Formats: sequence, structure tokens, C-alpha cells
Amino acid sequence: MSKAFELAEIVRHFTYDADNGKFDTSKKIDSARAEGKTFSASSTSAELLDSFTKTTYGGGQYFIVVKTGSDYQALGINLTHDGTTAYMNQFGDVKSGSDLATFSANVHTTTVRLYVTPGSASATANFKVEYVDA
Repeated sequence: MSKAFELAEIVRHFTYDADNGKFDTSKKIDSARAEGKTFSASSTSAELLDSFTKTTYGGGQYFIVVKTGSDYQALGINLTHDGTTAYMNQFGDVKSGSDLATFSANVHTTTVRLYVTPGSASATANFKVEYVDA
């Protein structure tokens, strides 16, 4: 099976329920790990926001709110992988000013990692994530 086909197989399990404003999946979601998490920046360099084991989860959906002073940025990220490369899509970006943070992802050995690069060393973030079984 090609990497492109594997990726398409994972993505096809996601659907969007416009009536409720939520993404659904036909794959099992690990709601035990859907708790809220927090992040506090220590610099304006890329920092690890979250990670998961690539053999356990095929991907995750994040809802993130970043705050710096009185400015806010809220967004969603869909993150998946093919075992070698991480693929992410940022969506629904709403902000009270300019971008407060940017995001990137990679696969490192056995782990899929999501990074945040804050625009300010005083940035904080609250986020929720739901992981989907591989």
C-alpha cells in the first residue's frame, strides 16, 4: 500500500457536521485523552506543544486558544501522519489582531510532534486534543 493511499485512508474517516460545528470520525477516538492542556512560552523559538506515539494514533484534532496580553487567537489543527511525515491543516483561524503563534509538525522516530512558535515569550495557550486510533 502506498503512503498516499494510507494517508487518504486515514483522512477519509473524518467528516464535518455543519449543524453542530464538529468533526466526526468513524475511527475510535481516545476521549480519555481529550482533556484540556496548557502551554506557557519561554521564548519566541519553536517549542513542543504536544506529541503522540505514531503506532498508537493515526492523528489528532486540536482546538487551540493562544493569548498574549489582551490579544487572542483561536484555531483548529488536524494532524495526521504516514509513519514518516506529519501532515497538518490549520483551519478556522480567528484572531483579535495579528497572528500570536505559528504551528508546525514532524515525525521523529516513534513520535508525532506538534510545535508552536509564539510571537511573544509571554504567550500562553490552552488547548484540547482528541486522538484517533491508527
